[in-house]
Amino acid sequence: LSLYGSPVQISCVGFGFGDCVVAELLKEKNVQPDLPQTVEYVVAAYNEDMRGPALSVARRLRLAGKSVDVLSDPAKQVKKAFNYADRVGAVRVAFVAPGEWEKGMVRIKDLRNFGQDAPEKEKDVALDDLMNVDNHFGITIDGKPVGQGTASAAAPITPAVAKPASASATKPTAPAAGKEEDFLTNYPYLGGFAPSRADAELFERLRKTGRPETPALGRWFDHVGSFTVSQRKAWC
Repeated sequence: LSLYGSPVQISCVGFGFGDCVVAELLKEKNVQPDLPQTVEYVVAAYNEDMRGPALSVARRLRLAGKSVDVLSDPAKQVKKAFNYADRVGAVRVAFVAPGEWEKGMVRIKDLRNFGQDAPEKEKDVALDDLMNVDNHFGITIDGKPVGQGTASAAAPITPAVAKPASASATKPTAPAAGKEEDFLTNYPYLGGFAPSRADAELFERLRKTGRPETPALGRWFDHVGSFTVSQRKAWC
């Protein structure tokens, strides 16, 4: 303990058992489990402006019960998205690019279940129909025909719409004009933990003047912008 100020040498015994030691023990006993890294979807944004929309696509796919990873860097070159998808074992890649986004569409490519040149491996899927993405390919993520073994599997799913908190719910008081930055350092929305009319109205005002430069408002602006116009109208 002389390293920590002890005036004399003191004999000590230590015991550490972190994850590295556990892994080595499993190898030694030949009981290491085979846990390959897999994910169903990788969502890739074409550029920084598409990052918010990409997060919205990821959210919709997760609401549909899909496992989703989001590529952290823009992927103007699709090869970058494909390489990442291979590393994480993804089955499909969803590309979020300006051209398709303006039409309310997302381009999705299946990397595992079709031949290399099969035209049906790539589909443009409407944003509001991502809940039913398997129906567009005719197969599930593991290559089985849609509806096989489950009578209701092919039935369209109604997308969930984010709604404001109920009037009876306990929530903080919305900030006064000019105080939004401080408020949003502690809450994700002006409505507290759920979107509200105030979020929709402020977003529309700021959209005309440009993205806020302050960190909390900038993060909030990108997140609210990832919702569709119809979703934001549902908050009012």
